[in-house]
Amino acid sequence: MLLQILWELVKSRDLDSMLALVPDEVVDALQQRKGTKNSFSAADAALLRKLPNFQLDSYAERHILFRAPSEVAPLSVLQVSPSKCVFRYAVSSPSGEQCVLSVVMSLQEGLTPQYGSSPIVVPAWRLASITGESASTDEPVTSPAPCLSPEAAVQAQLQALKSDDLATVFAFASPGNQAVTGPLRRFTAMLASPTYRPLVGYSSSEQQHAYMRSADSYTTVVAIKSSNTGLGRAVQLMYGWELSLCEDMTWRTNSVQLLSGSTLKGGVSFSLPHPRTGRPQGLLLTNGVLMEIQRFKQKHSSWFVGTRVITDGGVYLCTPVDVLLVLLPVLERNRGKATAESPAMFRCLEELLAMDNCPCLESIIQAAQPHLSCVCDVKEAGGDMYYRLNDRRVLAWLTCKVTHLTCVLHAQLAGMDASHRQAYVLGFLSEYVSPALIAQLTAHLCLGMPAAPEPTLQPHQLNSVEKRPVKVVDPKEIARKRAAETKEATMRKFAAGTKKISSFFTKK
Repeated sequence: MLLQILWELVKSRDLDSMLALVPDEVVDALQQRKGTKNSFSAADAALLRKLPNFQLDSYAERHILFRAPSEVAPLSVLQVSPSKCVFRYAVSSPSGEQCVLSVVMSLQEGLTPQYGSSPIVVPAWRLASITGESASTDEPVTSPAPCLSPEAAVQAQLQALKSDDLATVFAFASPGNQAVTGPLRRFTAMLASPTYRPLVGYSSSEQQHAYMRSADSYTTVVAIKSSNTGLGRAVQLMYGWELSLCEDMTWRTNSVQLLSGSTLKGGVSFSLPHPRTGRPQGLLLTNGVLMEIQRFKQKHSSWFVGTRVITDGGVYLCTPVDVLLVLLPVLERNRGKATAESPAMFRCLEELLAMDNCPCLESIIQAAQPHLSCVCDVKEAGGDMYYRLNDRRVLAWLTCKVTHLTCVLHAQLAGMDASHRQAYVLGFLSEYVSPALIAQLTAHLCLGMPAAPEPTLQPHQLNSVEKRPVKVVDPKEIARKRAAETKEATMRKFAAGTKKISSFFTKK
């Protein structure tokens, strides 16, 4: 009876009423994380993934929260214990996908309202988990089909990669992906690069976690163990798969990105958006130090390793980078809404540094925690630390960076006036800071404000910023002008005491 109500609510898209079927502690935890008692929607699926004592996987998100199934047929019922039952259903989606959902019900104590009196605690059947699996097929999967789930599409690509069947891998790429990476010959050459080479002929794979971004977008993280590196040693890498539902109602891969890897002993490599461009940037975290990975390759180069020749002559260079520079965009994105009357709320580190597809988040938090007080307000409550990004502290911290860079680059800054020195240093810093923040820092330095955690701006100072715009000069342009001036002075020196060629043709 309870499950009939569940499927009726799913068909009518009444997600609020579905919360009455889950345990009370799950509803309380959901409202606490959401911070409001507004209606529940499919957009809140991300909150359900982190709730304790409740499981809702990507199959359930797709067929329960985002889109109602077209057909539901009961398969079996199994009573595991007097307080636990498992129901299995064959489910078909409007797009043609077929899968099996397992619904686990458990007998739990909960509050039941009573007319004219206080609620009483009585045992009741509640949802404990809803998980799914792809419908079994006897034939090997070699091409996309509407009946395949995104999980099955990823598994088909993994099997094809393991058996070196690159044509099948390419067939599961989305039309947009094929337009960029195709044709097949070019796609095969891409899989031979150091980033994707470990995927071909890998030894083992395991899907770590998967979730739905929307009704038509699916994301999963896969752990790959492979010896196909060309370096003579095995590695463990984490790849992120992004799939979408195409116009032909098939799930296909939009992109596969390398997220992290344990290629170096004592360190972990991963990628995060670059703080200025937003593009994926390779990083290495080793012994609590964050390092930026840059790849250098000449046009014609190769490596000799033992008796073998590696045609890719590229080399990776790792240089230390300030962890706060990399995390500033993340802190800004997760700070929450703030107004002049109500500033943003304090948050724990897990919420303040929350990032999708980042398996090494705990290591990043450990590396960043000692430095967060430079840019955040810190408050302790109940033995836990809470943080809130402070714009004034950020500007003060960046001002210290400018001062330090000015001291380090004193040799390059020799002979420049104050405005050129400042522009030169800001040019270096702008490689890792967003243009909006550089503009704020420029105005901050132009005012001559002290680098204190809590500076204040006066109205006349704000007006002076508009009257004194800072002209940013390209350091390379300065160097070119100096070279031209030096060349001209040298030519004048050697031309001293000589005559113009036209003097030989004048009347005497």
